[in-house]
Amino acid sequence: MSLREKCMVFAGEYAAELEHRSSGEDALSTIYHPVVFLFLGDRAAEDVRHAADWLQRRWHNGAGAICLHAGISVQGAEEPVYGWQLLSAGADPRTERPDIRHRFYEDDAKLLELNVTLRKMVNNIRAMGRSYDNLQRLNIAVVTRLDDPFHVLLPDLTVLMKTVFGESFRSVIADLYVLADERQENEDFAYRSAIGVSLLKELDVYQSRSYRYEQRLQVTGEGVRLPAVHPPSPLFDTVYWLSNKDERGIFAEGGMRSGAELVCRLSLLKNARPAEDPGSSSGPALDSYNHQLFKQSITPADARGAVYASAGCAQVTRPNAEIALSVLYHYQKRVLLRLQDNAQTGIVQALPLLQLDPQDTERAARGMMPEPEKAMEGMRGLMHADLSFGDLRPMTLRQAEQALFGDNARLFFEKNIAAAAESLLEQNDPARRLERLVEQKVIQEPALGLYALYRWTMPGEAGSLAELLDERIRQMVGRITQCRVDLEMARDEKVEYIVPVKSSPLAWFSGKPSVKEVVRRLLDHIYGLQWELALLELHRKLLVQYRDKLGELHRKVRPVVERFIGLEQEWLKLSRSEAAAFGGQAGRNIDEYYGHVVETILNEWENRLHRLFYFEPARIGNASLLFAEQEDVWLQRLTDTVRKDLFSHSLFHQSFEAELLARANVTTSYDNPLVLTKEDLFRDMSRTLDSESAIRADVYHSTHRHRYEEQYYAGHAQSEFIRYAAGAQQTSGTCKLGCIHEGRTSSVEKIHLMGGFRGEDLMYFRHGKRYYDSYAESGFQFHSIDLNAVQERQLGNGERA
Repeated sequence: MSLREKCMVFAGEYAAELEHRSSGEDALSTIYHPVVFLFLGDRAAEDVRHAADWLQRRWHNGAGAICLHAGISVQGAEEPVYGWQLLSAGADPRTERPDIRHRFYEDDAKLLELNVTLRKMVNNIRAMGRSYDNLQRLNIAVVTRLDDPFHVLLPDLTVLMKTVFGESFRSVIADLYVLADERQENEDFAYRSAIGVSLLKELDVYQSRSYRYEQRLQVTGEGVRLPAVHPPSPLFDTVYWLSNKDERGIFAEGGMRSGAELVCRLSLLKNARPAEDPGSSSGPALDSYNHQLFKQSITPADARGAVYASAGCAQVTRPNAEIALSVLYHYQKRVLLRLQDNAQTGIVQALPLLQLDPQDTERAARGMMPEPEKAMEGMRGLMHADLSFGDLRPMTLRQAEQALFGDNARLFFEKNIAAAAESLLEQNDPARRLERLVEQKVIQEPALGLYALYRWTMPGEAGSLAELLDERIRQMVGRITQCRVDLEMARDEKVEYIVPVKSSPLAWFSGKPSVKEVVRRLLDHIYGLQWELALLELHRKLLVQYRDKLGELHRKVRPVVERFIGLEQEWLKLSRSEAAAFGGQAGRNIDEYYGHVVETILNEWENRLHRLFYFEPARIGNASLLFAEQEDVWLQRLTDTVRKDLFSHSLFHQSFEAELLARANVTTSYDNPLVLTKEDLFRDMSRTLDSESAIRADVYHSTHRHRYEEQYYAGHAQSEFIRYAAGAQQTSGTCKLGCIHEGRTSSVEKIHLMGGFRGEDLMYFRHGKRYYDSYAESGFQFHSIDLNAVQERQLGNGERA
């Protein structure tokens, strides 16, 4: 998993923690009695994953929600998601649905496996018994995609589940959630539409008051079959139609995933623990949800066949995941700023810290050369030619050295002094010593680390060690050049000038110096300069080694440090893109506001502790080095520190409304007439919730005579926004308005319920019926039951299918 993905995991965990913390033991975040989800068909695979994730995040006892996914190509699953696969014998689209049902009845082994799976689910529910307040009742939420042929087994699997679970629970009620994908993007859209219409036609049968089912579907290990029976009554308590297109004709944001989440929300709404009194309020009275009343209201007295309900849900929430990413960016930004400050101020001490001051490097070079006097003593012991002073006097020093020593003096100096010093330079390996110093004094120092090494050794940057050493090398080359000029000039001097003849009043004393004196002065004069030149050359080579080693270290750490630095911009882009995707008033000014919040909190910490508290072992420690060695550990340390130093602060525990208002106005001065007032904000939020909670069903309104609606706010009943929104909407009196009290303080939802329409009222049915009729005329068989015979039987019982 990449760091980017792990950052998203951190953001998701923070959002989930906040959601759980704000909910706590909230009444309506806990289901009252067990709920089992049955997902029918291969196309429901994504819905299973989305629903399981939502249940874990949003239900206090969501771990007790059991799911069964049944289909043709269902992958193996683990608790609490079970899988059951019906073997495929090859699909003929002309008889696909009837063939599935035929195989279901003929495969005793798969039926036994299904029975065993259902009983395992019962045991699992019983094991989680303490998670529920009531184990007398169980609700089955059946979820299927409208265009999946596997829903031909809808009555069979539903009745079998009700029968098996009915042995352990006094009351078993099933609801059906039909998820409709109305995007016609594939070439088989017409066939899929026909399959969808076939289900709508069958639902008129299943929801008839006289619908009865009996088949021997209970199978024992000994091969005995027992009947699964549904007495005359509608198969489902409530049938919900949830499309990815709402009644405005707009496709829902989040696509089919949002449909799976809406299934969970509606299931929670129906099966929640009875609401507790949130306390007195001076605001308008708000009703709680009563499913029986809603069901009665959407079902006309003369209703026959399926009567559908639908819903829409919108949420304005504090964008907790986006906030977490923004905070992570700003914390990283401050850490980098402090590392930059430390590197900038520390560069002054870098030379002495690494023993690179001019006096340090010269001392190191001199330490590898013999002292001048000692070097000259060795030279003075050289044998020379037997010449008189008179012979040497007219010569230059170069001529005199050649006459006296030939090449011996030069070779002796090069071998025993210059070459010996260079050999010692190689043996001592000062570059390696510098590397050890860098490791100890820079890399291992948390406030400096690899970041300081990177900045200090950056080529071409004024003030860097690389530039300083380059400048000193250039100066050294100049000194060497000058020394060579001086040496050449010295060699061209006359012997008589360095060994002058002394005049004497004594006639018998000639005043001429001895040859020994000439030799001593010649060697001291020439090879003294030669020693200086050798020292300068050695010093230059030493500086070059230091410079090259620092360049090598820079090239080594550069990719790591630049990636470390680049994370700041990467996280900025990530946080801004996530915030932009969030949209609306709730997504305004995340980066600006939380940049200010992080700055405020970290300034408090720095004043309370010190400016380098970030690099303490209990926090990030040596950030850049830790990043280079173990990126996972570094990110974990960083996120842990953010949780400890930032998320625990009171600025992250404001009410939903207070935080949103402060963030909305963070870029506006208080005397600015454009400042967003609380009423303005609440009005915008209310409009957003009204618009985005549009019903997820496109109904032909001229035939929809029994439309009934209810609307509920879900959030803390005493919050300012809910009191404002409820008061504003109650004045219109368009439909029943209520509140689902939840202790969450980081968001508010609006749930819009509507019911009373039939399948034939849906625009989907009206458009798809012609596909259904055309395929039927072409010999396609969509049903495993004789609809005409069933309809005649229902008519005989006083029903109209």
